[in-house]
Amino acid sequence: MSLDLIIGWQSFETEFRGETITMEVRPFKRKAMLATLPYLSKKMPDIKDDMTEDEIGDLADKGFELQGLASNLFPDHVRDIQGITLNGRPPSFDDLADEPMFLPLTLAIITKIASISNIDQADAKNSEGLSDSMEEQAETDQ
Repeated sequence: MSLDLIIGWQSFETEFRGETITMEVRPFKRKAMLATLPYLSKKMPDIKDDMTEDEIGDLADKGFELQGLASNLFPDHVRDIQGITLNGRPPSFDDLADEPMFLPLTLAIITKIASISNIDQADAKNSEGLSDSMEEQAETDQ
């Protein structure tokens, strides 16, 4: 058995303001993955009723910081966005990075790309070429 990874373009569909938005995405390259790691290494919590204003503000700041990376990340990792226009034209990558209304959409796209950029631990264990030390680490992480 060998691991067959897809590093090409993949279809992605999401909902935004009640509409279906489709596009093609590809896994992050190294520099893009490194740029997103500080934001995606831990699951960002949902806003809860018992959170303080400072906690909500910190969470919003992180979301907007991550959104701001989109203009640099998306040109190599997103194409053919369908189902949405801004002032009668498809939104640019700068629009997605700079307009607060696009925060949920932009974060959904970044999260999807990050998820397809990682090898699942179960898949990693099934790889014939996996070294002993990597296999031990995969078992430890479970």
